[in-house]
Amino acid sequence: MGRFLVFNGLSFQEVEIEDLKPAEIEENIINGEIDAALVWEPHAFNIKKALGDKVVSWPGDSDQDSTFLL
Repeated sequence: MGRFLVFNGLSFQEVEIEDLKPAEIEENIINGEIDAALVWEPHAFNIKKALGDKVVSWPGDSDQDSTFLL
């Protein structure tokens, strides 16, 4: 998340971070309780299906040579 913010000219001070479980992220963004989320499949698909053309999405790892999870 931090790298994504940096690559897009934002800082942690400019956003409010919430630690949610994947299903909670999906539910909260669909219900309009949060404005943005960093998600993965199948959650991204479910959000796009529920919100249709109200969704703008792009890869969270753009402009990076590699990504990995620990």
